Amino acid sequence: MRAGLLALLAAFVILLLVTIARWAYADGSRRGKSEWLIVLLIFLLPVVGWLIWLGIRPPIQKETTSRIFVPSDGALSTWVLLWNVALGWYMVGLVWVGQLVVYPMRVFLGPEHAAAYVAKYPEYIAIPVLIPNLLLAVAAVLLIWFRPRAVPSWPPWTGALLSLVLFVLVFTLYVPLQMEAAKHGFTEAANAKLLRIHWTRVAADTAYGLLLLWMAARTIYTPRE
Repeated sequence: MRAGLLALLAAFVILLLVTIARWAYADGSRRGKSEWLIVLLIFLLPVVGWLIWLGIRPPIQKETTSRIFVPSDGALSTWVLLWNVALGWYMVGLVWVGQLVVYPMRVFLGPEHAAAYVAKYPEYIAIPVLIPNLLLAVAAVLLIWFRPRAVPSWPPWTGALLSLVLFVLVFTLYVPLQMEAAKHGFTEAANAKLLRIHWTRVAADTAYGLLLLWMAARTIYTPRE
């Protein structure tokens, strides 16, 4: 199970890096700048390099003939969007159940059961939580490559980058907070702190779910050319 999760995570990271590199290369080409220099800028200075390039890039000088990232009305783009909608709303339901039911009930565990609960928790959430989350992340990146013609370019990029931010937050914020709460036996004070901060994830997942519904509505109701 762990190997499968790592493989999905690696697929997401590699696919996202390739997508960013392809965008940077194509954008540099369209604007008459050194393509590989732009790629290096974005990768050597993560986030900062991207902001620098977005701030200083010149106007478009030529259109690329590449077919990558070109939207379509084909079945593949429709299925990728449906994959995102299904997994996205599965995760929305999951985080709301966690926020309103699972996490608040931890205060009833007591200090004597907290350690055992935390030890077993990763094992039990692998299939219902981690795998769908990783599949949604991969689907979000694929939507950049295969988006319906009615969908602008910014929503798929927003979803993919949001998935990356949430992964970082899971391992740097949410998991450490859960470990801290467990050390105190999931007391009301420790659990309340975890719940307050976890609202950020609930808000992010819900916002992306609504964005996916908006993309689906545009795809359905926009006349095809």
